[in-house]
Amino acid sequence: MLRDPARKRSQLKSTNYRMPACTARDVAPIEAAVRALRGASRDAAEDLMDATSPRGLCMMLHAIRRWYSYNCYNAAKKILVHAEALHASGAMDLRAPVGAFRGFKVALDNPLARHEAGDRLALPVVRNGGCSSWTMRREIADRFSGASPGKTGIVIRLLDDRVEPFIAPPLDSAAWFNALYARTMGSSFRLKEDEYALYGSPVHVEIVAMKRR
Repeated sequence: MLRDPARKRSQLKSTNYRMPACTARDVAPIEAAVRALRGASRDAAEDLMDATSPRGLCMMLHAIRRWYSYNCYNAAKKILVHAEALHASGAMDLRAPVGAFRGFKVALDNPLARHEAGDRLALPVVRNGGCSSWTMRREIADRFSGASPGKTGIVIRLLDDRVEPFIAPPLDSAAWFNALYARTMGSSFRLKEDEYALYGSPVHVEIVAMKRR
């Protein structure tokens, strides 16, 4: 069963996981950031805001930041409802990242700990309402999957597109959207982990590494 590596709450700023109500006061700086863009970038951002509504865009941007800081389904569902608009506007390329990696750990008595590299399986996603984080950078997956006392580290690779992406990393996002996010949400974890967020369970994967002590 696929679980998300927990980030310690003590390491997070409360503003990163507390969702605002997106009142008129919250929405105003989002609208101002859209207006601050120029030319085709502003046109694309306005199209996205028209598709989501100004309040919807506010909720989605804050939900993306919350997902990066503290993965949870309450944030994910606020993005998923606008995923089609994100993709249609060109803000993010939300095609499934086949070949992406994910690293995690399981207890030694977990059935997954008995697998070996090369095994293929349909893996249930049991937390976050079926949402999980992935990366195209193997070294990041390795960082989340080091062996530790009582734990086996596992790195898996996504085999097919039977998932629904709802976040793409900066390299698969439009420059105007990256600028809008930076103006309104800062950098958070967006620039550090090249993260894709996917919705779907089970995920069809190949195990590429088992890390045992």
